[in-house]
Amino acid sequence: MVPALCCGPHGPQDDRHCCIGLPGCPQKTKCTASIMLRTGAHQDPPDYQGLAQFCEHVVHHGSELYPGEDELRKFIQEHEGYSNAYTDKNVTNYHFQVDSSEEVLGKALKMYGDLLRAPLFPQDAITREVESIDNGKLIPYIVML
Repeated sequence: MVPALCCGPHGPQDDRHCCIGLPGCPQKTKCTASIMLRTGAHQDPPDYQGLAQFCEHVVHHGSELYPGEDELRKFIQEHEGYSNAYTDKNVTNYHFQVDSSEEVLGKALKMYGDLLRAPLFPQDAITREVESIDNGKLIPYIVML
């Protein structure tokens, strides 16, 4: 069982909105974390199909505390890690792996938390994402849902 911290409008035991899983540090050189939001493609408003996946992509482009567009990506890479995300029918998942130090894992969790708490959604990132959609780059994924 993966330890998890869940949160919702009614406190930490309310798991309706977000769960953070910490699968651990098996080799003690890397740590992984997974942040799952309990919303996905099936929760898109009828007039805005694809909104969950659109937000999954654009949310990575800066936050209130970390406004740099590539700040999270650079931090993860500097600490020999990787990050990725996906939108499924009923969840959106953000996951990453970084060096196992508490300081690095703590900062990565703080950065991801702020991206989800206070994303900037910069206009240029929105424009690039819309252009990707218009150019058909996301069509295969959307069809799979």
